[in-house]
Parts: sequence; C-alpha cells; structure tokens
Amino acid sequence: MLPFENVGNDPANEAVSQGLMDSLSSRLTNLDVDQQSVWVVPTSEIRRLKVVDPGAALRQLGATMVVKGSIARQGGDVRLTVDLIDTKTLRQVGSAALEDRAGDLATLQDEAVSRLARLMHINVTAEMLRNTGGSLVPAAYEQYLKALGYVQRYDKPGNLDSAIAALEGAVKTDPRFAVGFAELGEAYRLKYLTEVNPKWIDEALANCQKAAELDDHLPTIYVTLGRLHETAGKHDLPCKSSSMLCN
Repeated sequence: MLPFENVGNDPANEAVSQGLMDSLSSRLTNLDVDQQSVWVVPTSEIRRLKVVDPGAALRQLGATMVVKGSIARQGGDVRLTVDLIDTKTLRQVGSAALEDRAGDLATLQDEAVSRLARLMHINVTAEMLRNTGGSLVPAAYEQYLKALGYVQRYDKPGNLDSAIAALEGAVKTDPRFAVGFAELGEAYRLKYLTEVNPKWIDEALANCQKAAELDDHLPTIYVTLGRLHETAGKHDLPCKSSSMLCN
C-alpha cells in the first residue's frame, strides 16, 4: 500500500489521507482468506523506507503488486480512487473510483477492500468486512482515520494529543467502536513513552479492556497489550474481566 494522494493538498484532509492508507492496509491484512497467500507489507515499513512508487516497492520489498490511491473532498462529497498495479510490468491490473456524497468513509473503504480483493481473486463476503472492526457511524470513523494519520507522526509536537482527542470523540460518537478503543489504547501507550507517567499506562489498559469487551477477536488489541508489557517492563499486567488480557 503506497501513500495516498491528498487531492488538492487540503491541510484538513491530510491526516485522513494518511490514516486511510493505514486502515486499508490493515483491513486487507486481516481478511480471512483461508489458503490464499497474500502478504501485505506494513505501512510503517513503507514509510520507513520511503517507498513511493511501484518500482521501488519491487526493488526494496520484493512486492509483486501495489495499491495506489487518492482521496478528494468537496463539501460533503468524498471521492476515493484505488489502483492495483503490477510492479514488474508497471501495468494497472484494475482500478475502482468510488464516491459517497454523504462523506461516509467507512462505506467507501469497505467497497475499496471488496474491489481490491476481487482483483486479487479473493472472495470477500459481507461478514468478512464486518469482522474488520469498523464503525457504522461515519463521523466516528472519520475521526478514527484522522487519528491514525496523527499517530504516524506522534513525535511531532501536538500530534499525539490531536490523535487522542480525535479518538475520544470517535468512541463518544460510537460507544461500540471496538477498533476506536483499541487505537486509543495504543495512543495512550505512546503518550506514556513521551511523558513516562504511569497514568497513561492505566488509560491504555482501560481502553484495551473496553475494546476486548466489545470484540475480543481484534488482533490490534493484543498487539497493543504486548507492547504495553514491554513498555512498562511488566509481564503480569492486571486484568479486569477477561483472562485473555493476561500473560
């Protein structure tokens, strides 16, 4: 998944565009594809190596396919374009141009995942899309995407606080948004890294716990918990109601 283009370079849309790259990549990774051998390179690695084109993806990562995309907004209208490209021939395998006049990014993203999966000969069902943990409330999901974008540069002053504020708003808007709570747990873990205040560990654990109560099958919850164990130097973090949160 290559970086998404923010059409028009609207500053208000930049964090959403960055977050969309991460979220789409995660959804493709988490699809239950049975025996399909699909390896999705983490977006953190794409950014670290500064891979921005299909040729570089082939040379540096051995990727056989890449997804390029763009997002454009005019008022409440959002347009999302995704292209699947063969890195060896640089030919476009397929493309999808999607639009939602109500600005529902979650719906657009589900359709993009479905289209890309079909281009890669993966059969995607509605149930598989639901299992990727998205919110049904458009405003909450947009806040979540914005937060993902801020978290990518959490070292930049103000970004982490902006991410936490966006995520707090997302889970307030949609109290059943499991992935939102899980990402909030990760944001508070990063807050602990920057300030080394034990209260942020408590906040991180509380939000991971809430996410697990809503959907205990989300891998992101346990990734954050593992990082918390390592960050705090503890291997017996307390559980509140689910034994799955213990080592």
